[in-house]
Amino acid sequence: MKENMTKQEAKRLLMLHSFMSENINHPKMENGFIGSLRPFSGKLNENNFHEVVKAIKTLSEEIRSEKIDREIMAAIWNICHLTKSWGTDDEGLLQRNNLISKEQILILENWVEKISYITMMLLNGCDISTAFEFYDNEV
Repeated sequence: MKENMTKQEAKRLLMLHSFMSENINHPKMENGFIGSLRPFSGKLNENNFHEVVKAIKTLSEEIRSEKIDREIMAAIWNICHLTKSWGTDDEGLLQRNNLISKEQILILENWVEKISYITMMLLNGCDISTAFEFYDNEV
């Protein structure tokens, strides 16, 4: 994972992880946060989670601003919603087809909880250190 990323790189990364990129041949479209859930290989990639959070952190000021880039928000909500509907929901395709373990479900729930909490805090205008405190305290 790149140490420092530009805002443009962060947005591009969110688009890839959320399966919203027009670059359908990019490896993250298959192995990124959402791409790795369908089809599910049986493994979760924690680096995907950390890349998404790092991208959100890079874009924090944009998310806190009065005019928010719709694509950034759509990418974040795609990650949260599709992870829930495919992976953590009892009727989602991964559970329904017995493709995911209970431990993996808890991991995905934790990741989505952190992403959505950070996003909510930023949207409410919270300072960046407070928005990321639960994430930062665990890493």
